[in-house]
Amino acid sequence: MSEFIQFGNLFDAARDRKAVVAFRGGVPIDLGSFERQVRAWYAAFVTAPGRRYVLHSADALEFAAALLGAWHARKCVLVPSDAQVYSVSQSGVCIDGFAGTPDGLACAPPTTEGLPPLDPDVVLLEMFTSGSTGHPVAIPKCLRQLEQEAAALAAAFDLGPPSRRVLGTVSHQHMYGIMFRVLLPMTTGRPFESTRLEQVQDLACASASESCVLVSSPAQLARLSKMDSFIGHVAAVLSAGGPLADDSVQDCARIFRVDVTEIYGSSETGAVAWRVRTPGRTPPWHPFRGVEFRSEDGVLGIRTQQLPTNDWFCSADRIVQTAGGFELVGRVDRIVKLEERRVSLDAVERLLLATGLLYEARALVLDGPRRILAIAARPNAAGWALAEISKRSLVDELRAALRRAAEIGVQPRSWRFTDPWPITADGKTPEAVLRERFDRAAPEFRLLQQDGDACVADLWVSPTAPCFQGHFPGHPVLPGVVQIDWLVRLSRELLNVKADFEGLEAAKFRRVIQPNAWVRVVLRHDDTTSRTSYRISRGEEPCASGRIRWSAGA
Repeated sequence: MSEFIQFGNLFDAARDRKAVVAFRGGVPIDLGSFERQVRAWYAAFVTAPGRRYVLHSADALEFAAALLGAWHARKCVLVPSDAQVYSVSQSGVCIDGFAGTPDGLACAPPTTEGLPPLDPDVVLLEMFTSGSTGHPVAIPKCLRQLEQEAAALAAAFDLGPPSRRVLGTVSHQHMYGIMFRVLLPMTTGRPFESTRLEQVQDLACASASESCVLVSSPAQLARLSKMDSFIGHVAAVLSAGGPLADDSVQDCARIFRVDVTEIYGSSETGAVAWRVRTPGRTPPWHPFRGVEFRSEDGVLGIRTQQLPTNDWFCSADRIVQTAGGFELVGRVDRIVKLEERRVSLDAVERLLLATGLLYEARALVLDGPRRILAIAARPNAAGWALAEISKRSLVDELRAALRRAAEIGVQPRSWRFTDPWPITADGKTPEAVLRERFDRAAPEFRLLQQDGDACVADLWVSPTAPCFQGHFPGHPVLPGVVQIDWLVRLSRELLNVKADFEGLEAAKFRRVIQPNAWVRVVLRHDDTTSRTSYRISRGEEPCASGRIRWSAGA
């Protein structure tokens, strides 16, 4: 159990103003400095017209200061995800302005007056999720709901000594991130890192001498498989956003030598249940203090003060009740009709994972002239061994597993294999992101090695890629312009290059590349020269090499 401090008492006179609230670039920020920052944002908000402001800041400390400043000024803060900053204003939601953005409200000289008290029952926060429609959906929260959740978490978890800092790979512009990376540390007196870790691998050089709590997600923890060295300063690992794969649990035990605490909840309910995962064991979920649950015809119902009313909230998860808890057994909204047959997407995914060839699998329906079943998957070592023979070898094995299941009467017609698994800043893999993988113009790849600004990946040259149409009849060849397009896409996704493409240097195309083959790509980015060198080969044969030139500041 950890000490809990109410939001209204964060700057109580009895608190030590030299206590560390956060770290920014390795520099500690104490409570006194943070309070001045909050007062500066309060001064800006209290004189700003209207009440509803969209807040976005990549820096978690600046975000926290603006959030508290707005609350004390009785403003309602709207928090979109990273990709929705301006789309919120285009979705019909009424707003009065922006804060934290380049053209938005900025903090003013800090006020010396006392901060007004916070009203626990007024909606002061609206989190935005994409929902099932892909459009921003507002989830309103009052401080009473947020304090109830933070207090329940503080009562459930021992976060260790007050000096133990909280780091995260998930964005604080998401309900899980804002609670576990910002609000929970503040209300339990633990310092948090203001900068989000881009990937779990960054832990190797982050706070190497300080004990920390890692706030992450299943998709991000899945990348631990590429790490070998022990990281001893991680004292606890939290994961939310979906079920954690057994392989990731084993990787956490190997890399951190700790068990993983999984969190179950939603933007609407907040965190409502937890369980501790150890290698080879998947226990049931247990509700946090103040959370009630029930089974309504096999569907999870939740009642908690973290919701706006005392009514039961009906989730979209099917459960089986256990002694004092529950197990999740799928979603109620994942039954689709294809070729006049009802197909459970959950069942398809379970059967594919049971083959022992995949770490992750997602079944989805692609619309077109005809609706088809499609599979996006991340193979394990055994799966990739088959795929290295040819993609068809792995597809045939997976198809055979589905054919053996009498309840699956429809076969997938499109497959995409990828590693790493695509994730967003909030640590999730939305269906829209996976759908982008089925763009036939995009490369299908496997990341083999990554070290800072360099990486090695294998690309599958699909015979169905549109670039082979007419290039050339009877002797298809991968065009050089497509090779460069794939290299640019990989540089952006794997090396996080954000600048604009400007041209090529020393480009050489030595051998033609034909379909139904894997080719190896080596990329190395130099930020000081805004250049990315590349090499493409097939087996021992070099196919292409050169440098990509980016606009300054890549």
